[in-house]
Amino acid sequence: MVDNDYVEKLERIIQRMLTPLKDIPFPIVIKAISGQEVVPFNRSDTEDAQLLNEIIKAVINAGRQMVLDGVYAKRVNEIGNAVEPFVRNALNGEGLNADTPSDKNGKKQATGYPDLCIRKNGKTHYIECKTYNENTENTSQRSFYLSPSDKFKVTESGHHFVVSYQMIRIGSNGLKGDRYKPVHWRILSLDKLLVDVKYEFNTDNKGLYSKNNGLLLMEGPIN
Repeated sequence: MVDNDYVEKLERIIQRMLTPLKDIPFPIVIKAISGQEVVPFNRSDTEDAQLLNEIIKAVINAGRQMVLDGVYAKRVNEIGNAVEPFVRNALNGEGLNADTPSDKNGKKQATGYPDLCIRKNGKTHYIECKTYNENTENTSQRSFYLSPSDKFKVTESGHHFVVSYQMIRIGSNGLKGDRYKPVHWRILSLDKLLVDVKYEFNTDNKGLYSKNNGLLLMEGPIN
């Protein structure tokens, strides 16, 4: 027998869940997920100023190398991934010990936020690599994503930066995809970033395709 009162309560709870949360301070999100602090960037601090100068040099050098080598991607949303190795190499060239962040179990994770971590003077800081174009720069298109995970890669307190390049398409290569080059760069500090939460419902392949879940209507081979 269906408990209608119980069902109605669940429906009301789900309706509330589906209401997006707006303008949540990014440092609070990181603290809740990882227990770590997002350290505010202080331009007046000598150590922070020196760190920024080194990142600036790396970002410029990475951009120049991209112009020489070309950045290739078959899809627009893959350009950021193609930029990351250039940024990593340039950061290492400035002695910033850039690497793929590890989760709490010490396993390096290539996917998910953030892309890179750098280490200087015994401190760890995080960098996310992004790209944009002038047509989408001021639109409501979502460009920053962060999902809670038991493999979350923020394991230490530190600064959180975004390194972003404005990219333009300059040609194509049949095997590699379209060729892009950067024309502008930006470095952002995320300690004042506000983010939104949009919930989703999901299942896995087992939940969708199991023979015992009552979903299957018919199946058969294609001859």
